Amino acid sequence: MKKNIIGEMIVKYFESEKENDSFLTMGIDSIVDPLIDSYLEKPENKGKIGEYFLRDELRYIIKKGKKGKILKNIIVDKEKGETSEIDVIFITQKGIFVIEYKNYSGSIYGNEKDLYWTEFFSKERKYRFYNPVKQNENHIKWLKRYLKEKTVFSEEKIRLFNIVVFSDKSKLQNITLVSDAEVVKKSDLEFCIEKIWNENEDCFEQEETEMIYKKLGLLTVKDKDEKNKHIERIREEYGSRDEKSSKNKRKRPVDYSDKYK
Repeated sequence: MKKNIIGEMIVKYFESEKENDSFLTMGIDSIVDPLIDSYLEKPENKGKIGEYFLRDELRYIIKKGKKGKILKNIIVDKEKGETSEIDVIFITQKGIFVIEYKNYSGSIYGNEKDLYWTEFFSKERKYRFYNPVKQNENHIKWLKRYLKEKTVFSEEKIRLFNIVVFSDKSKLQNITLVSDAEVVKKSDLEFCIEKIWNENEDCFEQEETEMIYKKLGLLTVKDKDEKNKHIERIREEYGSRDEKSSKNKRKRPVDYSDKYK
């Protein structure tokens, strides 16, 4: 019960629309970090908090001059009643940054061409998860289709950037990319967006970014029930699988459902 109360307090803070200084720079991390670590003992809470940290980082980037609009938990329709969930999007004059967040803490190994990547802790403790670059490519595919249907923009005008962000607790040891996708740690997100910003001409006027924000705002998850229904649909259709640790036989779910988000 105590952890639930702490968790709700943390989430409520991040859900607030305060325009004050970044939560991470308020000088109280030494007090809050233990509370967050306790809350994150539950796997289902990790992604939730991670998305709020990510939004806080984007707000900091906005304050430094990169104007844009932030939305999180966007549910886009696919086919046959299926849906695709996007963690965070950042709508700017340069295009739309589509961000997939992974709150992992091990060493990460992966090739963009591979179906699965690996989170490594030791020889006896390593786990695979669905390639997050491909996962986000899938998000981008359905997001672009939605924007083509709901706006007057041509496919060429709809510029979408594929960014995968890992927790700063992780180590990106060996990541091989063959496209323009970016894979970075959260602390490097500002530099990543700065680089993309400088390499691209404007493609949207301010009025157009406002219109996109309103259109996509209709797709945000409004409550826990809606979020849970989306997760349950994935579980019912694709089920869940486990991967064993060879030493202690502990089980941890592999992120197969990410493929279909």
